Amino acid sequence: MMLNIVLAVTVALLPRVTSQYRSSDPRVWHVNQYPDPWWFPEQCNRDNKSAVCDPNGIITKQQANDIDRLIEAVAVDTRCPCYDCVSNQRGYVIRVALMHQMENLLEEDGEIMERLKNARLFAYLLTKRWKLTGNCNETVLIVYSKADNVLYTMTGTSAGRALKDNLIVEISVDVRPFFDDEDTIAEGIKEMIKRYRAVFKKTYSRAEAGTGSFHRERDNSAGLATLSTVLCLFTMTMLIFS
Repeated sequence: MMLNIVLAVTVALLPRVTSQYRSSDPRVWHVNQYPDPWWFPEQCNRDNKSAVCDPNGIITKQQANDIDRLIEAVAVDTRCPCYDCVSNQRGYVIRVALMHQMENLLEEDGEIMERLKNARLFAYLLTKRWKLTGNCNETVLIVYSKADNVLYTMTGTSAGRALKDNLIVEISVDVRPFFDDEDTIAEGIKEMIKRYRAVFKKTYSRAEAGTGSFHRERDNSAGLATLSTVLCLFTMTMLIFS
């Protein structure tokens, strides 16, 4: 269902996306300009092939190395449910795209709802450019845009059967405080990946995972009013697209 909705949105908006685009600001990325860390690691601020692209240096190289190791652990100790994964003893594939800001592909204003739609379209088109489908659609793409204050996860069909929309929102809400401080952004990404791995291994428990070093907000209207824009973005994403 998630992918079908993405496709419906994309079909209507693709004519507005031009491959001739060149940004004058290296901090603002058009999806056709954003580099692939597997084939062009140096453009992603990486020394070797990587699952992480961070052209604006949102996190340190060492932190990106740590994230790479976590992603490799997911591929090694999980199994996606298709013949190719099982026979080759492979697991789910995760990629991370970090940037200062996403170019607005929708030619609309920058209000919260438009930023959400733009993030969804950006993530979908980036999976196509990176050929991030896998043999079984066992892929996960995490996109974080600092200036847009958007953290977005897109799953392939197979990955989405295990990592359902409600779990993505739940986990994103719980790690949200890490993204309130630029010094802990990498920790937030790592915590997301650890929890996604637990979901894929069928060992995930929100009660046991908690919120890392942060206290979870109470689930009431007063608590919700104190949450940051990032949390609100996740909540409204589900209300609109689920």
